[in-house]
Amino acid sequence: MCIRDRIIEGSGQQLINNVCVPIKKGSLYLLTLSDVHRVEAVEPLKIISIHFLPDLVSQLGFSRLDASYSAQLCREDYDLLCHLAFSVLNEKKHAAQPYHMQKMQSVTTLMLVYLFRYGTQNAQSTSINHIQEAIRYINENYSDPTLRLKDVAQVCNLSSCYFSTIFHDRVGCNFSEYLLSYRLHRACILLSNLKISVSEVAYEVGFESLPHFFRVFRQAYHCTPRQFRQRAGSLQGEPWAEIEHPRWESTITPATSFM
Repeated sequence: MCIRDRIIEGSGQQLINNVCVPIKKGSLYLLTLSDVHRVEAVEPLKIISIHFLPDLVSQLGFSRLDASYSAQLCREDYDLLCHLAFSVLNEKKHAAQPYHMQKMQSVTTLMLVYLFRYGTQNAQSTSINHIQEAIRYINENYSDPTLRLKDVAQVCNLSSCYFSTIFHDRVGCNFSEYLLSYRLHRACILLSNLKISVSEVAYEVGFESLPHFFRVFRQAYHCTPRQFRQRAGSLQGEPWAEIEHPRWESTITPATSFM
């Protein structure tokens, strides 16, 4: 999943692939599926995040994303994009307005245009290359039920033990947790398509056992896959229902305590 963030208030730094990128009010940045990152706030950060899959970027007419970008908005552009962003978020809080999905797509596209036109591609340290390669491989092969840690380690030309250690250090979770999380995320997308049965969804994203799929899905989302599908039914009939639409959210990151 790609993440496009805009800083509304506060300041701090975003560590992207072991490279420090300062962030403050008006900062705009894009992260890709393979970027390892975390935010450290000097003062509380209010962030608008937009999550979407690379497929959407291609459908919007952009080249495939393979690098992170960052930009600092000037006052005029910040005021314009901030107004549009809050307009989208306010509509989300209330009853859905006509063409709300199209509006989200349009504002997301405008921000991507700004990033690619005026932004800078972020540098990265060489030590992160193995992790990026691993994440790309996992994201491309998650549907294979036989995918194991040793397979990904071999792709990276690392021993299983060493790969497991650096993966956890860089990503913040172990290999199995990341793979399970990504499979469940893909399952949620497929569940919004009523043409695919729940069992087909489970097998499509790499689960070999339906009971196991139901159990971990309920643990993650506190509902069954069928209940999740019912909640997602409001998307039915929208032109974006069968693709991953941007998911917008506003979050506050507290200041980090540096001891």
